[in-house]
Amino acid sequence: MTIQAISKLYTANTNNRVVLFSTNLKEFADALAKIEPNAAPYHTMRRSFEKKSELEFTGVSGKVYLLQEVYNAKKESNLS
Repeated sequence: MTIQAISKLYTANTNNRVVLFSTNLKEFADALAKIEPNAAPYHTMRRSFEKKSELEFTGVSGKVYLLQEVYNAKKESNLS
């Protein structure tokens, strides 16, 4: 089994707490939609993360989420 370094991590934070995370954006978007049905679909979220690494989102529950795309600094520095 080969262990690979994580290059990106997606998180959903509300009230200064991480409530969801994934290393795969599609899985992250699907899981967020289960928590908040009005969450943006994968393709929309992907386009948004291409422009910004932090997105604010208000769910139908009224909770405000900070969605983040976090990069692994070691992995990114190896690409330069």
